[in-house]
Amino acid sequence: MKWKRPADEKASSTIAILTGLFAASVVMTNAVSGNVINAGPFTFVAETLLYPVTFLLTDVLSEVFGKRTAQRAVWTGLGAQALAVFFVWMVLQFDSIDTEMSEAFEKLFAPVPRIVLGSMIAYLISQTLDVRIFHWIKKKTNKRWLWLRNNGSTMISQLIDTFVFVTVAFFGRLDAETLIAMMAGQYTAKALLAAIDTPFCYLAVNIVRKKTGVKHGEYERNR
Repeated sequence: MKWKRPADEKASSTIAILTGLFAASVVMTNAVSGNVINAGPFTFVAETLLYPVTFLLTDVLSEVFGKRTAQRAVWTGLGAQALAVFFVWMVLQFDSIDTEMSEAFEKLFAPVPRIVLGSMIAYLISQTLDVRIFHWIKKKTNKRWLWLRNNGSTMISQLIDTFVFVTVAFFGRLDAETLIAMMAGQYTAKALLAAIDTPFCYLAVNIVRKKTGVKHGEYERNR
């Protein structure tokens, strides 16, 4: 006879997996945030291509497991981000036997204080705002229209994220025209990616609900 895990254990393991994926995505996003790229007429930071994944994951956690669970994931991501920066800094304190490799590593991973600071401030503000707006819309629509809270919360919080990150990380280093172009390009890309991820949000929510058996608001209400 095949042993079946209790529903609560399934929910806990699923939360752990999604939170782990979220934290890993945050760390990778921060790792590429120092690279400014061009795509046609748009200029944006490379993290723009990865960051929407983090909002998708918090939206899935919010929708299935509730606000507190999603907010805990946000704090976990911040901790992972800070730990990654510390580990890189610690490694850079030692001399390497391969000078060429050491220089390449330092150029790629050495934390740039303003970029790290901008990334962390923008992350905490935007992710917390995303969770709160998501649940505000959910309450106002009586749990209908997942697409609206998925897109609405993400697009509003991404706008704040873009403004805070670009301002803190690059103000004074780049001219006003470049800063505005970067904000416009970064936000346009984020908004498009947020709209594209809507079907994936529905798919992920349905898979997680089916796997865990958790219904609307049920998980946190029972705790």
